[in-house]
Amino acid sequence: MPLNGTAAAHATITIPTLNRGLSATATITATSSAGVSTAITAVSVANQYTIDVAVDATGQCVYPPLGTTHLSVGTELRWLNTGPSAPFVIHADPNVAGCPHQSPAAPTPPGSSYTCTLSGPSAPFDWYCHSPGPEVIGLAISSEALP
Repeated sequence: MPLNGTAAAHATITIPTLNRGLSATATITATSSAGVSTAITAVSVANQYTIDVAVDATGQCVYPPLGTTHLSVGTELRWLNTGPSAPFVIHADPNVAGCPHQSPAAPTPPGSSYTCTLSGPSAPFDWYCHSPGPEVIGLAISSEALP
């Protein structure tokens, strides 16, 4: 940072998918030859989890790594279409925990998301792009009630 100047800094806050609270206080301390300065700020987190899915140039969905994502009941789950031009339809199997299979009559265009709210605890349920595909096994969501 230049003498008597300013600079931007970035902080990373890690938030667990099983939320145990959606607000906190962050304390950031900066140390320089001019001394120590502390900033305290409130942090509020939206109770939502976004899964980025794109339709690639070959017309197939591009998925995150396989595995089960554990979320809390009440979390808004969003499948965001990050692709440039093609829509998708999300298959959620079975229709549990407030996340029904997306209607093929209402596909998700690029820049939009298919959204549901996890309404109750559930064992892991599979999801994938029903259209355009490919259909994969190994992507799952589970919803858990908070203690």
